[in-house]
Amino acid sequence: MSSISLLVSQAFLRTYNYLRDDQLTNGTPSSLQIEADALRNFQKFYHINETGNLDEKTYEMMNLPRCGRPDVEKDTTVSARKRRYTATKGYKWPNKDLKWRLDGSYKIHSLNEILRSAFKLWSDSSSLNFTEVTNPAVDVEIVMDFVRGDHGDGSNFDGRNGVLAHAFFPSPDDIGGDVHFDKDEQFTHERASGINLLQVATHELGHSLGLGHSSTSGAVMAPYYSGYDPSFKLHNDDIAGIRSLYGEDDRPSEEVCHDNVKTVFRTSDGSTYIATETHVFRRVGRSVTGPFVIGDIFDGLPTNLDAAMYYSVNKKTYIFKGSQYWRLTNRDIDQGYPKPISEEFQGIPDNVSAAFVWSGNNRVYFIKGSKYYRYSMKARRVDSGYPRDMSVWRGLPDGVDTAFQYSNRRTYFFFGSKYYRFNDRGLRVDRSYPRSTAKWWLGCNAVGSLLEGDSSADVSKPSCASLLLSMLFVLVAVTFQA
Repeated sequence: MSSISLLVSQAFLRTYNYLRDDQLTNGTPSSLQIEADALRNFQKFYHINETGNLDEKTYEMMNLPRCGRPDVEKDTTVSARKRRYTATKGYKWPNKDLKWRLDGSYKIHSLNEILRSAFKLWSDSSSLNFTEVTNPAVDVEIVMDFVRGDHGDGSNFDGRNGVLAHAFFPSPDDIGGDVHFDKDEQFTHERASGINLLQVATHELGHSLGLGHSSTSGAVMAPYYSGYDPSFKLHNDDIAGIRSLYGEDDRPSEEVCHDNVKTVFRTSDGSTYIATETHVFRRVGRSVTGPFVIGDIFDGLPTNLDAAMYYSVNKKTYIFKGSQYWRLTNRDIDQGYPKPISEEFQGIPDNVSAAFVWSGNNRVYFIKGSKYYRYSMKARRVDSGYPRDMSVWRGLPDGVDTAFQYSNRRTYFFFGSKYYRFNDRGLRVDRSYPRSTAKWWLGCNAVGSLLEGDSSADVSKPSCASLLLSMLFVLVAVTFQA
């Protein structure tokens, strides 16, 4: 990349808070490592290969049309125990009946109707109610306006195809909740050309209601404009986020089913938790409840977790994020945590994508990208000869999102909206996989079907043939170099 591209990249990382003020010297990153870490965090948020380098894909993503709010919110006034969310930032209106008004104008057919539709998407999925007001003398929570360039709020617009709009979180300040659209943009309605106003307005209203940016692909609250969508609607992640702030409508919570799983883990009471970036579903046997905000179930845990595992030897659950890990006794964080990963898990890199105990040898495994590490809990170090290539685990896709050992001692790998059950005896993915995570683990759109792990085949008594296979498995597992 050219020197100009590097300067543009640094400015972007500063603007959207991937670089903090204390990491800068004269406006530039204080070290190459700080800049590389900032790039990795950006790449992780957008599911780009985490190289830490300003490659073509990363630079291209930085230059797409987007929302002007930062991806990482600065808030130095909150306590360390205040819960923070990727999709839900914790700002909310004290009441659920909100008023809004449009100031200014924009030449587009049915402008007010488009904005009403954006409000309706949020009210249909929550307990919120919105009232449109035209009298400028009436106090309203949300004011919408079309402006250009420097418009007096400290966040200037940059002309066409840059920052499309921005909005402010709920607050008692006059500007709290307000939405500003860049009037230089070519906003359109129900056509592929230009920038679809309904989609942008719905995103910005999410901020006005208290939602931050989401790293979930396909979520309305993702920062970038992804093109015209004729069947546009809220993503499950958006619905879970707004309901966590204001509650549900009359529909049962089971309808909020997520396609993408971030982390799956067990706790000592026998529960299994299936986590998205901001929420968890709790599964006990065949019963699934949720979604719940992560911090409401695990007080003190952050959101957007990297990996987790349950270690049955000490009955502890380990949660990993970035360079830190938390140790839990059931749902409670043990005293003195979080701690640096390097302190307990020597040789394991930061930002791992999966952690699990494999039933083939009861050793702990970590995955990061295309590599995996075998770790000895007794020796507290990575075993000699690791990391190794993930191709050893036959039948899995590249870059799994997470993995865990279920109570049936089988290992499950998750990727996108699908999951894979690994045959620890055959040393490959079982037949008939991958399957739908939402259907088999959360029970979504599968009335009357059994959830994974509860079928009689998993708990039936072993036949003579299976006993013979078990004996053979022991011999194979000894030589399998996983």
